[in-house]
Amino acid sequence: MILMKNKKEYILKNNELYFFNQNNKKKSILLNDNLLLGILSNFDFDNSYISIIDNHYKYYNLFNSLNLKENDAFIIKPNLELIRLYPTNFCNAFCSMCDIGKASNFGIDRLRKSSENEMSIETLTNLLNSKIFKNKKFKFSLGMVEPLLHKNIGNYIETISKKGHSVALITNGILLKQKAKEISKSGLDYIMVSIDGTEKIHDQIRGYKGIYRKAIEGIKTIKGLSPDLRIIINCAISNINYHNLYDFVLELEKEKIYLELQLQFLYFVSENMAKNHNKIIDLNQSVSVISDDINVYNINPIILENQIKKIKNLNTNYINQIRIRPDYSNKKDIENYFDEKGDILKDKNKCFFPFNQVSIKTDGDVLFHSRCFDYIIGNILHNDIEEIFLGEKANIFREKLKEFNYIFPACTRCCGIMAGW
Repeated sequence: MILMKNKKEYILKNNELYFFNQNNKKKSILLNDNLLLGILSNFDFDNSYISIIDNHYKYYNLFNSLNLKENDAFIIKPNLELIRLYPTNFCNAFCSMCDIGKASNFGIDRLRKSSENEMSIETLTNLLNSKIFKNKKFKFSLGMVEPLLHKNIGNYIETISKKGHSVALITNGILLKQKAKEISKSGLDYIMVSIDGTEKIHDQIRGYKGIYRKAIEGIKTIKGLSPDLRIIINCAISNINYHNLYDFVLELEKEKIYLELQLQFLYFVSENMAKNHNKIIDLNQSVSVISDDINVYNINPIILENQIKKIKNLNTNYINQIRIRPDYSNKKDIENYFDEKGDILKDKNKCFFPFNQVSIKTDGDVLFHSRCFDYIIGNILHNDIEEIFLGEKANIFREKLKEFNYIFPACTRCCGIMAGW
C-alpha cells in the first residue's frame, strides 16, 4: 500500500472503470473483457494502479493473463456482498458425506459446537440495522444446518426480503411440503434442494427411506403455490452415486417439475491436504467429508466421464438447465480433482470469499465460511457487521491468505475455489 500512495488510483467496480479526468471530475467507462484487456495492456502502472472492488475473482484472471504482480498493479479491496446465515444449528438427516450428519466433530461439524440452536429474529434484526445495508442490496443465503427447522422461518426470510435484499434457501427438503405455505409468501428468490441421486441412492446417502419422496413432494407443493419460484436441485457427486447420474436425471425429468439441476463434484479435505496445511499454517484444518462410506478416491474417472457426456447430450423438457461444477468432463480433469493429494488445480486456484462475504452462526459469531477455519472475526451482538468485516482480525486472515497467493493447501477442493461465490 505504501508503494502506491503517490500513484493515481482507478477503481474497477461492476464492470465499470472509474477515474478522474484532467478537470478532476469523476468519470467511468463501461467495460467488457476485451475492452478491459486492451486498457490494461496499455495502462501506465508506473504512475497508476487499479483497486478492484467487485467480481475480483473474474478480474484477477485478466491481471494474471498479463503476468502483473499484485503489489505493482492493483489492490483487491474488501467489499461485502454476500451474507451466509445459519438460522439453525441442527439437522433432521444423517447424510453420509456430511460432517454434521456423521457427527464427526471434524470439518464443518466442529464449527457449530457451543452455539445456540436457533438464530433469533431479534439477532437477525440487530444485524440488519447496520448502516451497511441502508443503500445497497445484498445477497443472503440461508443454510447450515437445516433452515426449515427454524420455528419462524417464514418470518425470518421476510425480515430480510422486505428490506430489499435477495434471499436464497438451501434445504434437504424434508420439511418443504410442511413449510411451503409459510415460505411461499416470504419473498424468497430461489430454493436449492439437495438431492443426491435416484430415489434408492438418495435415501441411502441421506440416512433413511422416504427422504427423496419428501423432497420431491415438497418441491411440487411450493411450485404449486409459487409457480415462478426458481428451484435448483444440487447433487453432490461422490463414490456412491457417480455411476448412476444419468439415470438420476431421467428419473428427475419424469417428475415433470420445471427446475434447474447442478451436479457438483464433492468438496472435501483429505488427510494429505490437512497434513500439508497444518505443517505450514497456524490456522489448523481437519479432514472433512471423508468417512467409512465416502471415499472419493474410489471414483472411476472413465465411468464419470461417460456419465457427464451422456447428460450433456440429453434433451430435457422440464429440467431447463444442467450445470456441472466445476465444469470438468474429461478423464484427466476428473482424475486430478478426485486425487487425495489435493494439488492446486490450474484453472481453480484462488479464493476471494474473505473479500466479499461472511458467514454468521446462530449465536452471532462471524467467520468467513462454514468450510473454512474456526477463525471467529467478531460477533454481531457486540459489534457492527461492517466494523467486523473491515476489522483487524479479518484483515489478518486476508493478509495470511495473500501470502499463499489466495489459496491454502486445505482449500484446493472447496467451494471458494470452485464456485466464484
